[in-house]
Formats: sequence, structure tokens, C-alpha cells
Amino acid sequence: MAVDPRQVLGAFLTLSMFAMLSNMVKRDYFDSSEVGFQGVSSVQFGVIRVEDKGVDDLPSASKGPWRERDPELKPCWTKPSPLPAKSKGYITFSLTNGPGHHEFLGAALVLPEIRGRELGQQRAFGDVYDVGKLRSSLDGVVEVIEELPGEVAVEHPAVVRIPDGVTEGYISSNVEPIFRKKGHLRLAVFFPPGKKNLRAGSRPREELDSLRCLARFGALELSPEMQEVAVSMTDGHFVAVDLRLEVLDGKSCKEEAVRGRRSCYSPQEVGEFLTRAGFDAGTTVYLTQTWWHESLDALKGMFPRTLTKLGGDDLGKVLDLYICSQSDVFLPAVPDLPFHGSVVGRRIAAGRTQILSPSSSPPEFISAAVSGGGHEALSCYC
Repeated sequence: MAVDPRQVLGAFLTLSMFAMLSNMVKRDYFDSSEVGFQGVSSVQFGVIRVEDKGVDDLPSASKGPWRERDPELKPCWTKPSPLPAKSKGYITFSLTNGPGHHEFLGAALVLPEIRGRELGQQRAFGDVYDVGKLRSSLDGVVEVIEELPGEVAVEHPAVVRIPDGVTEGYISSNVEPIFRKKGHLRLAVFFPPGKKNLRAGSRPREELDSLRCLARFGALELSPEMQEVAVSMTDGHFVAVDLRLEVLDGKSCKEEAVRGRRSCYSPQEVGEFLTRAGFDAGTTVYLTQTWWHESLDALKGMFPRTLTKLGGDDLGKVLDLYICSQSDVFLPAVPDLPFHGSVVGRRIAAGRTQILSPSSSPPEFISAAVSGGGHEALSCYC
């Protein structure tokens, strides 16, 4: 019952299967030339590498348009109604809206294992996430179990593909009949183009909307050990940029998207934008890209303290979520990916609203996800 970490990133999102050396972050920049991190049970999952050429010539603190955090928002959803009876079946899930479907079907939510890219590379859910927090948040709403009963585990589940953000009516019409017949489902959630979020500023009125808010923003946290490590990594001012070359390769960044917006920004364009926005050469820039590539040299020429991960394990993407959610500034090089919706939602709730977009108006270049008030987090928080 393993799920890809990229599915885990799709919705509630948080971090990772690693333990970092405690001295990774010092002063206002990551100053170790090569820092390893290991997963639980001494299984290595990757390395963060910082090219430090020329860094010693830079000032110890960077200058830039850093902003103070806004006040944190408070949840304004109500806990959904208690379960009417014991669960009648089982659903494995990819975390994206998973508990919502379980609650309305009366099914038990089965905690998945988290797998890496290589065959057989997987870890228990509790090694990464706080199972106690998940159980307490969903107590009385969704039954949470750690594994399937033996007689059910040997059967193949019915795989049901559903769009993100479905309604109770959709579940009743399209999922419930299959669940009643099989009693064991595997949900595969996808993000349809042009998906509409909950209307910003409205309050979650439907039971499913309340549960969706709870699942996305109130149920999933790192395990205490992972949380301690993750917090130690995000000390000091830095900009997190979601820039992945495998995504850029499939796009032409010279093409104009609708309404005059660019579909993506190259590494050089990212560097030019950060300079235009007021960040100096001493700014630390964290990229979600794994491994260094020569196409990043132009960005590093402008910002020598540019970091990437060294190591190709997919669990590094979980690390990216936490870093992008906790950074002082977040900048997506390819707008409108599902990953960004999760990052932006967490940032809005935490008051970290310095989310930049080169297509937005100067001088602040604040993303429309914040300035336009259209993100679903604003429907879940007051």
C-alpha cells in the first residue's frame, strides 16, 4: 500500500524522511559546503550541497525587501459530525482529500507507507508524520488504522480515479456504489485543469468542506523528531524557489500564457527578477531542483548562495514542501502547479504572505494568490 511522495505533497503536505546535521543553517545563510542527512534507521536519503565559491567575500547578512510576518489566521471550520457507526470497509489513499471520502463512505482510513523512487524503498507513515496528531484530529470523524486486516490485505482493491475537490454528491454517485460492492478501495486523486477552489472569504458550510479544511490544514504534522530537524533547517533569511528543470524542459518559457502571464521562468530570469525586486548578492536562494545543472550557473552567478539537493530520492520533495512553506519568501518558477496550492495555503495560514510572482505589479510583486484573495485557505481561516 505504498504511495508516491508526490501524492503526499498533493494536499495536506509536510515533511520528510531525513535527519539533518544540526549546523546546517548558521547566521543568514547555509554555510556548510556539503551536508548529509540520513533517514530513520540510518538509511541515507540524500545530501544538500552548497557551492561555496566566492561566498567568503560576501557580507554575513543579506539585504532585501524582507517583510515581517502577518498575524497567523485562526481556523474557522467546525469539526464534522461524529461517525454514526463503526466503519464498514477500508480505503487506502494518497492524502489529497482522502479523509473526506472516508467519512462519507463510512470507511476506515488506512495509513499508507511512503515509498521512494527505487523498488522496495519505503518507510512507515509514522516515521515521517505524527500519527497521534492525525488520529486526534480525525477522532470521531474518520477511523484511522495502521494496516489492513489480514483477510483484506490479500485482496486487490478497486482503484477509483477521482478529481480533487469533489462534492458529497459526486462521492455518492460515483464512489459509493463501487465501495458497497467491493468494500476496499484505492483512491487515486488527480487535479483537473481549471479546478475551482472554495470561494475565498466564504465559510465552509457543507460538512464536506469542513472536513476538507480539517484534512488539508489541521490533521497532518511531522513526527516530533522530524519537526525538530526541519525547524533547525529554516533559521535565517532565505528565498525558496520552486524551480525544477524536469518541469521547465516541457515548457517554452518564451511563450505568453493567458492574460499576458508567462507560463514559466528560466533560472536566469529568476535571478534577474530577484535582483529587480531588491534582493542583493548575499541572499540565500534554495531551489527545489535536485542535483546541480549547468543551466543554473547564471542564477548562481547573481546569487552565489544558491542551494540544491544532491541526491535523487523522491522524499526530498517532502523536504521541499516544508522549506517552501517556512521560507521568508516563496517564488514559483512555474506558476499554478498543485504543489504551489499546498505551499501557499500553509503560508497564508501562518502569515507568511510574501509570495512573489514576476508577472505581478511592482514594487512588491505579490502573487495574485495573496493579493487577489482567491485561495481556498481563506475559506478555512478567519
